[in-house]
Amino acid sequence: MARDAIVMQVWPTNLLGRTPAARLQMVNDLFNGGIIDRALYLRLLDAPDVDAETDLATAMQEVADEQIQALLDLDATLSPAKLRAAYAKSRPDAYQDLVYAMHRAQAHICLGKLRGVPGPILDLLRRFIEDAKTELDRPTQEAAAKQAAAAEEAKLNAQRQAAGQPGNLAPAPIAGSEQAPARPAQVAAPAAPTAPTAAA
Repeated sequence: MARDAIVMQVWPTNLLGRTPAARLQMVNDLFNGGIIDRALYLRLLDAPDVDAETDLATAMQEVADEQIQALLDLDATLSPAKLRAAYAKSRPDAYQDLVYAMHRAQAHICLGKLRGVPGPILDLLRRFIEDAKTELDRPTQEAAAKQAAAAEEAKLNAQRQAAGQPGNLAPAPIAGSEQAPARPAQVAAPAAPTAPTAAA
């Protein structure tokens, strides 16, 4: 084949989403591939910046991937104290997709075993999963603690009410009120003496 029969052209990589038809095709591909839901699909049809919306939709997953990658990039020869300090910067929190983070960390542990990732790094990934689970379970634990506290308070109130029944404890006087002194118990008057009767 002659050299002049081949024509090569260079196009910018971001040209695909420039034209309306290309943008529509991109949005359709994202929706058909299950990457975006119907609500976001309808928004992107009129959105001026598709990339900004897709970046926002995947932000929580990207945070987890960056956290895990930061742990994988650590030097395994660091002291345990330095590894703990470095881990604190990549610890998962409640404001990200914790389920996704746990699955990704677990997958990297399995992959790390196959590729010979050092043990200290794998331990950090295991700790990452445990901390993510702790954050994920925190609302349930807090709700259970509040429910237990409410049940204990109800039990104590029932005991107080039982102790304050008539005959056990007198009710406490209301502050600022005057109570009349208790009336003494009435004693029956002695019977009047009868006149002696004459003997027959």
